[in-house]
Order: sequence, then C-alpha cells, then structure tokens
Amino acid sequence: VSARVRLERKVVEKEAKVYPLIHIHEGPHLTVKFNGNNVLNDAELKEVLTFVESGAFDETEMEASKDRIVAAYQASARYYVKVKGTKKRINARKYIITYVIDEGPEVFTRRIEIVGNRRLKTEEILAAMETQGVAEDGVLDAASASLGILQDARMINDLNAIKAVYKKNGMPGLRLRCANPDMKM
Repeated sequence: VSARVRLERKVVEKEAKVYPLIHIHEGPHLTVKFNGNNVLNDAELKEVLTFVESGAFDETEMEASKDRIVAAYQASARYYVKVKGTKKRINARKYIITYVIDEGPEVFTRRIEIVGNRRLKTEEILAAMETQGVAEDGVLDAASASLGILQDARMINDLNAIKAVYKKNGMPGLRLRCANPDMKM
C-alpha cells in the first residue's frame, strides 16, 4: 500500500554526469477484490477506498473503506446495501482484502411528511431539506429521482437544516425524534 522513498546523500559520478542514489523500501502488497457488485463496478469501488490515502490497511481502515462503499451505494439509491470485509494474509508481504456486497433493492423516498410542527409552515421546513421525495404518485423521472435517494449523510444534513430553520425562527432548543417505522400515518 505504501512505500518509503529516500534520496541518499552520496551520488554516483560517471563521465561528467551525476546520478542520485534513491533507496526504495516497498511496503506490503495489497489486492482488493469485490464480490456481489453489479450496480457499481470494481473501478468505481476502488476509488472510494481509504487505503491509499492512509497508507494502512488495518481493521480501522477496512471499516472506513466499508463505510465509504456503503455511502457510494446509498448515493446510487441502494440504501439497504450490506458490506462485509475480510482480510487474508498470503505471506509476510502480500494480503488480499475481499468485500462481499449485498446491494439490496433500489430505494427512493416517495414523499416526506412533517408531523408535529405547529409554529412553522411545512413548506418552509421541506424547502430546507435536500431529500424531497420523488413524486406523490411514485412515478420516477430523471429530474425527480435524485431528490428521492435515501442516504444516511443526506438525512443528517436534512436534520441539521431543520434545526437551522427553527433556530433562525427563534427556537434554538429544538429536539428531533425519529418516528417509529411501524407508526401509521
């Protein structure tokens, strides 16, 4: 994953030319494989891995890479994606990390319902949110599909945006509670 490169102090002089000496210490070799991915190809998944940035491939980086894979799938409307990573040591200098992916179904938010707001108009709250829902009738089109993609990061942004709207309107002590998924609307 990483290599140390050092320029030596001495140089080689030959025929009026100077050649610097460079010492390279190669780190361990890492191969990453993906199984079960169809929506995103291997190249797209390799772009989100953290190993190159950090230079490490320990359990922390495996988990960080897994989180990024999940985020990439959620951005592709696969909210319920499941990812499991395993590391196998081939020898002292070679490792293989395999991510097994269950992409899950495509998921879009049909509509957003705001419940319990008494002091602000629902439209003002909805206007602050990134997630808008695809359409009341559930019909997808290219323009509305991205507004209905369900993502953890987007939900966090939406909750923070709602808090900001309430704070701007003189209610800084807002506390949010997520509804029970079994609740009947």
